[in-house]
Amino acid sequence: MESHDIFIPKTVILETEWVLRHAYCIKKVNIIKGFQRLLGLGNVRVEGPDNVIQAISWYEGGFDFADALHLASSKRAEKFATFNNALPKKQAKSVQSR
Repeated sequence: MESHDIFIPKTVILETEWVLRHAYCIKKVNIIKGFQRLLGLGNVRVEGPDNVIQAISWYEGGFDFADALHLASSKRAEKFATFNNALPKKQAKSVQSR
């Protein structure tokens, strides 16, 4: 891994978080640290790095990671719809801090 350039799509980051949390029961704080280390590697490129970084920040602040990544990726959208009833309250607080 260290000797090659690596591209990671956002969908892989999304699935990785889910698998680490649900299948391996890894704590959120450790997932965040792992993602931050991964993104800090010079040979790793992530699709939409600004969106992924924002999603990690919101995840750290209490968002569900999938919701955070979808919201961060929808910056050009005029509206964002979700089945997660808690998200609009969190979104309102986070959008104000953008």
